[in-house]
Amino acid sequence: SLAAEGIQEIVDGKDKIEELAKKYLVPSRNAFYIGRGIDHAVAMEAALKLKEVSYIQTEGFAAAELKHGTIS
Repeated sequence: SLAAEGIQEIVDGKDKIEELAKKYLVPSRNAFYIGRGIDHAVAMEAALKLKEVSYIQTEGFAAAELKHGTIS
């Protein structure tokens, strides 16, 4: 199925994902996830998961907030 193929592709790329995480997340103190529309919920959930496992200060934002909201 298409879903199984997508999951397998992610699993096969685990080493590359781990390499990128070590390069960019390990030295970081902050992380931002940005989502638009339905992806706003994905950004919020991803931020929560990263915050829970790494204790990095992480926030999820709606893309529109970047132009008009709290960090503009």
